[in-house]
Amino acid sequence: MRANQRSHSLLRVHDRMDEPVCPICLEPERMIPARLFIDDRPAVCAECRKRFKPHKRSYAVDGVVFHVLYEYEEWIETLFFQYKEQRDVELRDVFLEGEASALRKKLRPFQCVAVCSSEAKRAERGFEPVLDIFSSLNLPLESPFYRVGGQKQSTLSASARRSIQMALRRKRHYPLPPAKKRILLDDVLTTGSTIQAALTLLPCEAVLVVAAHPLWIQTHRHERIKSRFWK
Repeated sequence: MRANQRSHSLLRVHDRMDEPVCPICLEPERMIPARLFIDDRPAVCAECRKRFKPHKRSYAVDGVVFHVLYEYEEWIETLFFQYKEQRDVELRDVFLEGEASALRKKLRPFQCVAVCSSEAKRAERGFEPVLDIFSSLNLPLESPFYRVGGQKQSTLSASARRSIQMALRRKRHYPLPPAKKRILLDDVLTTGSTIQAALTLLPCEAVLVVAAHPLWIQTHRHERIKSRFWK
């Protein structure tokens, strides 16, 4: 898990403060495209960018369109662990880096609704991962859900994952404005149980996830559709 990088990345110390560095590997990035200064956020270096595995495909599942940006493999799993479990908040922008401008235009017609962590996880981390990741789009984000229990899906049995909707609730007094179109936002799609639970509580026309597990992609390969979302 690149322990050496982990130990110093959390400190975020860099002697040459006037020189931009990659927020992932912390190496100086001297060749930065001009577009990356538009939003004034750190740029992912070319070498780290190559390690992401873009998917950019859409699926129609039970009447809802799922848009998937990346395939969830070892590289992005490591980044999510560092970001969420090691609380390396400087990584929040890397997941949408290079995609924010296009996604902002695509999501503008929607009411954007985010999936949440448990209260225990939020208190432990000090931030809400999905909200922080999509905050780079500078769009209104709604958070109408809360979760009871904080166990990770990866530690649960298949039957426990299927019953995860028991752990998700909709906030009773959350002032959610009416909307013609809603899109549900999440960071990682594994079995889809959490997203299905959220859709049961609040119907949405579409779902956008940063990364989907290869097993989910394989299971739903026959439901892949042509979509202008990624064009």
